[in-house]
Amino acid sequence: MSFQHNRTAVRVAVVGMALGLVVAGCGKDDESGSKSSSASSSAATSAASSSAAATETSGAAAPASGDLSVLLMKPEGIPPTPAGPWVGEPPQADPASPPSIKQSYKSGDNAISATVYVMADADAAANAINATLTAPGMESQIKGTQAPAPNVTKNAQVINGTSGDGSASMSILAFSEGKVFAQLIFVGKLGDPVSADYLDTVGVIQLDAIQQNIAKVG
Repeated sequence: MSFQHNRTAVRVAVVGMALGLVVAGCGKDDESGSKSSSASSSAATSAASSSAAATETSGAAAPASGDLSVLLMKPEGIPPTPAGPWVGEPPQADPASPPSIKQSYKSGDNAISATVYVMADADAAANAINATLTAPGMESQIKGTQAPAPNVTKNAQVINGTSGDGSASMSILAFSEGKVFAQLIFVGKLGDPVSADYLDTVGVIQLDAIQQNIAKVG
């Protein structure tokens, strides 16, 4: 399947490829969509808890100033699926250390959850990548193999596979930029996973949002 794509939303120097986009889940089956949403919520909760736990030994992050929502990609900036444009739910901020903000996006049966954390420093943010993806309990949330995702940024890592209960396709992308740690979860219908090109594209869009706005939050 093919997707509409606005090339101006992506830094070509980073992605450097023509994008034949295939994203998770394009069907309209309500039960499958419900399972995808449930899997996304479960994985996001577990991964967020794992990330917070992984940072406990990295030093407390200083309180972030400003509106953290500026660090999140905008739903209209994400290439649409055949089901239509992405719609974002209201962002959810968590002031606990490390401060973070999360937003969920939907397009038909497709779901993306993006969470960004403002860590104590760049080392803490970089260390959170593997600490999160290898945290105890992660295997119960996603079944897959960790691999580099260098088209997003040099330290990006991804797990591609299925939800722990086998009901949905799932990918978890994690990377850092400066003292910000970002995590994106892609969920869709079983057997229709997000393509590497589409995951890279969305990852770069999220990276750009961080790079353009990190100075605004201190």
